[in-house]
Amino acid sequence: MSNSNFSLLSGNEIHKALELHSLEPQLMMTDNIATIIALQITLFPSQGFCVGITTHHAILDGKSTTMFVKSWVYLCKKGNTKNSSLPPKLTLFYDRSVIKDPSGLDLVYLNQWLAFTSSDSDPNRRSLIILQNIKDVSDDLLRPTFDLTHEHIKSLREKVLSKLDKAKPLHLSSFVLTFAYVSTCLIKARGGESDKMVNLGFATDARSHLNPPIPKNYFGNCVLGLLASAKAGNFMDENGLPLLRSWQAIWLKSWRRKGFLNRQKRS
Repeated sequence: MSNSNFSLLSGNEIHKALELHSLEPQLMMTDNIATIIALQITLFPSQGFCVGITTHHAILDGKSTTMFVKSWVYLCKKGNTKNSSLPPKLTLFYDRSVIKDPSGLDLVYLNQWLAFTSSDSDPNRRSLIILQNIKDVSDDLLRPTFDLTHEHIKSLREKVLSKLDKAKPLHLSSFVLTFAYVSTCLIKARGGESDKMVNLGFATDARSHLNPPIPKNYFGNCVLGLLASAKAGNFMDENGLPLLRSWQAIWLKSWRRKGFLNRQKRS
């Protein structure tokens, strides 16, 4: 139960980030055993309630978590119907053998993770415990919510296209535009030296991009990250948004080609 302002926390207004932490459940974890998911329902008397979800990312990704929530909602809508079954799109697919990894990237990543988490006293340490944040969240850290409407996206798209070579049209998805806009605003707000290198990246669902593609209802962790670097000054001038948009579009175009795992190299 919470006495916090439900409207404030669930709305777009600025509030302290720490106010949300009590709504987040904690996973029970040891080196050998870990829960996959934790749920917490918090009641705000006479206001509403919220459902907090924490997952172990080594087991399932965001899409799998979303499928779980959708399945939960579907069964709740069915009520107490006996032998209720899920529709095909929500019936989870568990077969790990469908993911082909000819380059042996699984061992590369596992060895890198082991090297990152081990210590001199225990070089072979294996643990299911999630790494904690290096720094505690400051009490004065604020959390706002920004609402980008269809009109905002349309305006951004028109602005970008007006400054690009019309002979080389590019598909501008809402994701690319939003990522470019937010990243540019973040870099400008932080300021600093214009020749400082900035790394930007994001995780993406790999299910439909593997060769062959795996089912959309695959339940597990199937994400890969895309990362690129550029000088901060490239995003601080008048043409910063088009530049970042073009940069991200190139990454997405490359990512959409099939057989992503086949093209990766061991390092």
